[in-house]
Amino acid sequence: SRAPAPPPQETHAQEELPRARILLADDNRDMRDYIQRVLSTAYEVEAVKDGQKALESALAHPPDLVLSDVMMPRLDGVGLLRALRAAPQTRELPILLLSAKAGEQATVEGLSSGADDYLVKPFSAAELLARIASNLRLARMRSEVADERARAEGLSEALHARDDFLSVAAHELRTPLAAFQLHLELLERGLGRDAPPKALERLKQARSFIRRLATLVDVLMDVSQITSGRLKLNLGDVDLAELLVEVTRFAEEEARRDGTQLTVTVHGPVTGTFDPSRIAQVVNNLVSNALKFGRGKPVDVTLQPDGEVVRLSVVDRGIGIRPEDRERIFGRFERAVSTHHYGGLGLGLWVSRQVVEAHQGRIDVEDTPGGGTTFRVTLPLKEAPVPTAQVG
Repeated sequence: SRAPAPPPQETHAQEELPRARILLADDNRDMRDYIQRVLSTAYEVEAVKDGQKALESALAHPPDLVLSDVMMPRLDGVGLLRALRAAPQTRELPILLLSAKAGEQATVEGLSSGADDYLVKPFSAAELLARIASNLRLARMRSEVADERARAEGLSEALHARDDFLSVAAHELRTPLAAFQLHLELLERGLGRDAPPKALERLKQARSFIRRLATLVDVLMDVSQITSGRLKLNLGDVDLAELLVEVTRFAEEEARRDGTQLTVTVHGPVTGTFDPSRIAQVVNNLVSNALKFGRGKPVDVTLQPDGEVVRLSVVDRGIGIRPEDRERIFGRFERAVSTHHYGGLGLGLWVSRQVVEAHQGRIDVEDTPGGGTTFRVTLPLKEAPVPTAQVG
C-alpha cells in the first residue's frame, strides 16, 4: 500500500534530544522515503533497502538505533536482529521492528526475537517519533547504568588490590622489624649501664620508632583482615579490670611526658568472654587519642559493670569533635582534624568499632561537659560474641 504523507511539522516528540543516528532498513521505497522524511527533522537517518546492507553498515559504523522492516529480501528483519545481537559492537543497540502483520501474537513474536519494540503498519508519524524517542532514552539510561557499574567494579577491584598490597606489605615488614628490635635489644645489653648517656638516649628513641612502626604494621594487618572478613577473635575468660590497668600503665609515661593527668578508675573485678589482645587494642586506641587531642588536660578512664554489660568510658577535655563529624570519624582513613597538626592514618577508631562490634558491643562518642570528647564502649558480659567480624 501507499505510504501516508508526513504530517505538518510534528515537534512534540523531539524533546530537545541530541541528533542521534538512525539506521533504517525497508525494501519499500515509498515507506522508506516517508519514514526518512518524518525522522530527518530530529535525527540523522541512513536508509538502506535490505537487511544485508543494514548489517554491513551497522557493523562498520554502529548507529544509535536500528529501525527495520521484518519482510525484506536477502536478509529479513529477524535475521538482521539476530546478527546484530551476536556482534559485540551492536549487541546493546535498540532495535525496532516494523511489520504489516498485526495482532498480539505477532507483537509477542517480534519482541521475543530480541527486538526492543514492535510497530504495526500503518502507524502514525507521532507514534513512530514517540517510540523512537522512548527507546533512545532507555538506551541512554542502560548505557549510564552500565558505565556506573563498570566504574563501581573498577573501584572495587582497586580497593581489593589496595587491601592485598596492605596485607603483603605488612607481612613483609613484620620480619625485618622483629629482627631490628632484637638487634637493638642485643646492642643495649652489649653496651651495659656504663654506656654514654647520649648513646642510651638514642637507643631509647630508636626503640620508640620501632614500636611505632610495629604498631603501624599491626594496623595494616587489621585493615586487611577486617575488610576480607578474616578478623578472628581468640576468646577466653578475661578480667577487664586487670587488663585495663595493665594497658593504661604503658600510657602513663606518655601522659607524664605531656604533663597530662591520667586517672584510671576501676569498679571491678569485671570478668567476661573477650579477646584480650583486641580489647587491649581498643583501650590503647582510645587512650592514645585522648592524650593526643587532650592538649595536656586531664584524661579519665573508667570501667564500670552494669548488670549484663560493662561500660568503659574515656574522657578528655581537649579540642572536641563537631557533631557532624561524630559518625564519619569511625570510617576507614577518616579523621576529624587536619593531618598537618596531628599524625595518624585515621584507622584507629575504625578498627576499634570493628573489634567492639565483633564482641556484640557498641562504641559511641559524645561531648564532654565543659569541652572535649567522651568515648563510651559497651560490651556484653554473658552473651558470647561472634567469633569472626564481617564488614559490609
